[in-house]
Amino acid sequence: MIIGSMLTMVGYVPNVEQTPGALFGIRMLFGPIPSILLIIGILIFLKFPITKEVHRDMLRQIAERQKKDE
Repeated sequence: MIIGSMLTMVGYVPNVEQTPGALFGIRMLFGPIPSILLIIGILIFLKFPITKEVHRDMLRQIAERQKKDE
């Protein structure tokens, strides 16, 4: 649904020869834009490093909470 809306925004019309503007928009939608979003996502996830020690501590805390609830 989102892709369909975005294709409409860039001027895509099904079953006809596409305009240069529509072709450029399609190239952007399936090339640089996803790449940029991926890089942004990677940078965000780098701010939340979960090491083995942090993971072990989280599991320990969860186990403690479950014991309290019993």
